[in-house]
Amino acid sequence: RQLDAELTARSAAEALHAESQTHVAKLESKNARLAEELQIEAQAAKETFEELAQEHSDLDRIHTQLVTAHERLRERHARAIASTQAWLSELQQTATRQQEELDDLRELPA
Repeated sequence: RQLDAELTARSAAEALHAESQTHVAKLESKNARLAEELQIEAQAAKETFEELAQEHSDLDRIHTQLVTAHERLRERHARAIASTQAWLSELQQTATRQQEELDDLRELPA
């Protein structure tokens, strides 16, 4: 009787062991699949990061070019304003001088 009980217990233990081995094998398979998926996602993330880093570099270069162009335009604008102001001042002086000459001519005896 004791031998039968031991054999039954051993048989149950072996069945549980076999079941746990099957479960472990399934978990290992699932783990391998998930590891592969993670590797694929990591590679995709790396490629996306590299693309974004390149795009950032390109945008930074373009930004620098635009800042330089903006500075040149600002300087040209300042020169154009100064030139226009000088021209207007000269025009005003010429108008005043011509008005004075005209006034002087009107004062001459006829």
